[in-house]
Amino acid sequence: NLRLDGQAPDSPLVLLLSFDFADDDGDLAEGVLDTFINSEPTSAGPLPLLPIFISSDLDTDAASGHLEFVLELSFADPPPPSGSTFTMGARATDGANHTSTTQEVRLKLEY
Repeated sequence: NLRLDGQAPDSPLVLLLSFDFADDDGDLAEGVLDTFINSEPTSAGPLPLLPIFISSDLDTDAASGHLEFVLELSFADPPPPSGSTFTMGARATDGANHTSTTQEVRLKLEY
């Protein structure tokens, strides 16, 4: 259930995102989060989940919870026109290499 929680107050290109998780064996913090734009991997590469657990104030062996993370957008020059839409996706893989489904949220650029 990937959610866009807003934009950073000091930078509209920084997206504040979150999702809830359930991981029966409690090793999600040992894994990574892959992010996608229009189903293509972002340049951020796999993000370690341990710092996301820590910044979300969640025990690293939690079997369920709510995680918050940020992702900064960057655009080619010229940027896409205002009104363009895209999908932002995320997929988690835990320490035992169990992978979630890819969750997506549709976003619209307005400027």
